[in-house]
Amino acid sequence: MFQSPCSVWCHAYAAGLTIKEENVDLFRDEIKKVGRQFLSEENLVPEIYIDKKLDILEINEELYKQITLVEPFGSENPSPIFLIQSVRISNLKKMGREQNHVRFKANQHDAKIDAIGFNLAEEFASIDLVLNKVDLVCEFQINDWNGGNKLELKILDLCCSVEKS
Repeated sequence: MFQSPCSVWCHAYAAGLTIKEENVDLFRDEIKKVGRQFLSEENLVPEIYIDKKLDILEINEELYKQITLVEPFGSENPSPIFLIQSVRISNLKKMGREQNHVRFKANQHDAKIDAIGFNLAEEFASIDLVLNKVDLVCEFQINDWNGGNKLELKILDLCCSVEKS
């Protein structure tokens, strides 16, 4: 029987442990065995739960104010997540020291809105944005950088839309 070489502390959203350095490899091996016993490949695929499908025309300051009425957001009250389908991307710019973030305009019908995607530059690079529209999964945020105060999309994920440009 496995005798734990460490002391453990935890609560609903975090855990930690104290372990002697000479027991790290043993602990790693044993925790992997437990993981293989209880987790399937399907369990390891991240999921995003979408609260509502929206069109860009519906996104405005009033909607944002209504959403903020149910703050604060956190683990027990997650921020609402939206799906916006068949979006054309324009003015795509990479940013950040490693050029791994993107800023762009999301265009749908006659409406457009600024958007930012952290650590999504590779995903955007893999899509032909001239030929393909994309579906965006996002949250709303106010960009107050440099004294501004502008509503924008914070992109969490994206995929090619079924509808072509």
